[in-house]
Amino acid sequence: MPHRITLPRPAGRARVAPFALALASSVLLAACGGGDGGGGGGGTPTGPSPTATLAAVGATQFTGSPGYALDDSVAVRVTGSTGAVLANTQVSFAVGGGGGSVSPATATTDAQGIAKARWTMGAEGANTLSASLPAFASAAPVAFTATAAWGPGTALSVVSGNGQITAAGCAPLAPVVLRVADASGAPVANAGVYLEVTAGGGHVAAAKLASDAQGLVQVPWTLDAAGAHTLQASLRSRTPAQVSLAASAVAAAPGGVAAAGPTLVDTRSCKAHRFVGLARSGLESWPTGDDRLFDPVMAREDFARIRAWGSNIVRIPLNPAYWVKTASHYDAGYPAQVDSAIARAHSQGLDVVIDMHFSDRGDPANRAYRLERMADANHGIVFWKEVAERYKNDGRVLFELYNEPHDISWETWLNGGPSGDGYQTAGYQQLYDAVRSTGARNLVIVNGLNWGYDMAQAGTHMLNGYNVIYGTHVYDWPEKQPARWDQDFGYLAARVPVMIGEFGTTNCGTAYYDWVMDYADQKNISWISWAWYAPPADRQDLLCSFAALIIDWSGTPSPMGAVVKAHMARYPR
Repeated sequence: MPHRITLPRPAGRARVAPFALALASSVLLAACGGGDGGGGGGGTPTGPSPTATLAAVGATQFTGSPGYALDDSVAVRVTGSTGAVLANTQVSFAVGGGGGSVSPATATTDAQGIAKARWTMGAEGANTLSASLPAFASAAPVAFTATAAWGPGTALSVVSGNGQITAAGCAPLAPVVLRVADASGAPVANAGVYLEVTAGGGHVAAAKLASDAQGLVQVPWTLDAAGAHTLQASLRSRTPAQVSLAASAVAAAPGGVAAAGPTLVDTRSCKAHRFVGLARSGLESWPTGDDRLFDPVMAREDFARIRAWGSNIVRIPLNPAYWVKTASHYDAGYPAQVDSAIARAHSQGLDVVIDMHFSDRGDPANRAYRLERMADANHGIVFWKEVAERYKNDGRVLFELYNEPHDISWETWLNGGPSGDGYQTAGYQQLYDAVRSTGARNLVIVNGLNWGYDMAQAGTHMLNGYNVIYGTHVYDWPEKQPARWDQDFGYLAARVPVMIGEFGTTNCGTAYYDWVMDYADQKNISWISWAWYAPPADRQDLLCSFAALIIDWSGTPSPMGAVVKAHMARYPR
């Protein structure tokens, strides 16, 4: 521009010095109640300090043992000025008199405003701990006090129950009992016994128990998983004492029964179990069973009557010649018919044994099937793989791997090999492995030589596996009389579960039935009597020769059946 021109300042806009403007703003804010409130020195504005309250949750006074953490955590809750809980707030814990330690030293409150810490006692006597809020200087701390003292008792011992086997998910069957005593051996009451699971993944209902007036403590220990378990019990006394307990657990198929040493354990009740029942024949001889098994109403009636006698299990013999696709008698509807029979038995409260009753020697061209010497390697293994896969999630189904081995060696019985009459057998170990290869944990049953009876050498030919019942078939033949039962199969009952899977007479005699059932009661052996079958009017000879338990399908007992029914009536339902 050729000239300097000074423009006039707009009217009403007086120039104000910056300091004066800042001062005026400060005064105005103060007058209006703005800002953080409460002026600070040096002209820097500050607000009122935020407030919070710290309070104990639960006890503030404790009793513990020197050098050990308290049984319960110490806990505090943080609330704001309105009483609402404050989450994500840091709480500091610090030990005071007595020494000891606390963990964590700084804890953060949860959604309920609660922070916890474990306090480990220091020296014997008074111990103190404080909790404070670092972010809230005005919040009063919380003080905790504890007395560290040694508990009573100097000796801890196992009275009973160590080293047991049970089903996974269950407690040991017999009580696990400990005893607390003083130096003179006298019982000590109200002594704290501390329990810690050290292996196996089980659990105890309480980590600390007090001894009763006799110094006894019963340990509430559950073995949650299969395998070995250990538990340590200890006294926190001036002279520390501890014992280690051991147990093991066996897995069962879902809802089923496990073989725990010589005892069967029902996972539904976690109690010892014993099978007693009857055999329902039919599906071994016809692919649809007899007319009654094929009819759903009549089949259900039969199983209801079997249950009403006192059975908790029914044995249903099967025929692999109808099941295996390459067998000459294969019937595509057979597995579904077996499904139906099992379902109808279950509906009446019965567990089921399915038994591979016959063999066709594994020959696809063989039209015959009968009680061969042993299961065959060709169809027998296929049969059990398919059956096990089908029923592995039903622990109420048991697998009897072969009905009645005979005229083979114990080596062949166990491991298979030539039958001696022209075909290749599968031994019980191979059949067992076929079942387990599917993941099935169901109970399996293996029977002795001499048509299922003789288990004299089973003690040195045990299967490598678990959930195995050793079976015997006991009929009134000269070599199968009571004087021989201990040495032929009864001795096993102290080691493993034993089942008499068939028994009876072929001359309508009744005394033998009582002998068998009384012996089974004495040895805690399971049993299944042969057979729920009513001969037709024109075949009354079968009443004796087939050992039929009924004379008609309404369940009227034969002379043999009357003995069995009466014996079942002795058992609790």
